[in-house]
Amino acid sequence: MSWEWELQVAIYTKLTADITPLVYSDGGVPDNVESLYVVIGNDTAIEWDTDGSTGFESTVTIHTWDTGSSGSYKLCKELMGNIYDSLHRASLTVTGYDVVGIDQELSESFIDADGLTRHGVQRFRIFARQS
Repeated sequence: MSWEWELQVAIYTKLTADITPLVYSDGGVPDNVESLYVVIGNDTAIEWDTDGSTGFESTVTIHTWDTGSSGSYKLCKELMGNIYDSLHRASLTVTGYDVVGIDQELSESFIDADGLTRHGVQRFRIFARQS
């Protein structure tokens, strides 16, 4: 069983239940996507084992994009707040694992190279033990 994949599925499931904009988890974003959307991005995983159990400490990066031309960070930052509310200190169900904790460790927003797109980046740290 792949911890990284099961974690991605769990985060996708949680976000799609809690937020309105589209969430993309695997593969590319279509060209005709609505202006506000979320992508589950890069992740890391390191061992978090004890003598009696196998565990992982992971980080997952969540990207928010607002490609609309409003000229404001409002929608992007509101969506980032909704993502925070969904994931930070949440009860997360990951098949085969008991999640000990999930916390946002950073949040950043900026204008992409096109000069129009508002881009938000959040990173969450997750600790889990195999069930």
